[in-house]
Amino acid sequence: MNRRALLTAAAFAMFAGTGPACAQEQAPPAVNYSPMRWHDLAPGGWDVRTIYSKFELTSLWDLPEDDPHLRRVMHDLAAALDEAPSDRELDGRPVKLHGFAIVLKGTSDAVREFLLVPWQVACAHTPPPAANQRVRVIAAQPLRGLDPNRAIYVWGRLAARTSTTSAGKAGYTLAFERLEPYDWQTTRRADW
Repeated sequence: MNRRALLTAAAFAMFAGTGPACAQEQAPPAVNYSPMRWHDLAPGGWDVRTIYSKFELTSLWDLPEDDPHLRRVMHDLAAALDEAPSDRELDGRPVKLHGFAIVLKGTSDAVREFLLVPWQVACAHTPPPAANQRVRVIAAQPLRGLDPNRAIYVWGRLAARTSTTSAGKAGYTLAFERLEPYDWQTTRRADW
């Protein structure tokens, strides 16, 4: 995938359809949840560009997905991103966060656990989010109709606890309380 195609795909993901993300919506929560943006999850002074600057990524854009050099660099970059620190000050905070789900346990008909990430991770040329940009969401009851191709809002209590999943390290865990589709029409892009 070349750079133009990658940027086009990223833009499409940001502004894709607005249909329902899940068939199961819950009543509004009684707790006052803090709306969080993804950059709010990084501790003060931490910047992902510090990690990216250690890798020569521009030379990788035109390599085929099965190129050994591309795979090695992306593997090393993913390992470095797995070490991104969480903000311990957020531990225990009730939050509302939006993003995309990567199912970890269950099926689309009964999801028990998923990673919430800021963008859809689907290309060998695109690094995964840093660990402090991955939230492991654990539901007490199976969630029905969760669509990984649609953005969602998730409410719950955040724990600044790193855990290892099949999709990499997550810098946070969220005790699931509520889920609803993300509305691209009424939300400002700056909120993302």
